[in-house]
Amino acid sequence: MSEWRHRAVCRDQIELFDQTFDVNRRHHDAAVAICWQCPVRQVCLEDAMDYEMRGPGRFGVRGGLTARDRERAIRLGRSA
Repeated sequence: MSEWRHRAVCRDQIELFDQTFDVNRRHHDAAVAICWQCPVRQVCLEDAMDYEMRGPGRFGVRGGLTARDRERAIRLGRSA
């Protein structure tokens, strides 16, 4: 596991960040709120976007953005 993951605010709440919760607005809002207070949000977002640019797939909220938001950012050629 990457060193930054140990400092992530979500490290003990991973169930909020799985790929199925996008349909549950309450879980979505909770996950995004956790991300925006996290000291490693930017590195998490960069890791997710790097992973997704290689093609293995998208999942849940990472770095404060949903999979759909990250896909849009990748298409635009930038990160949040």
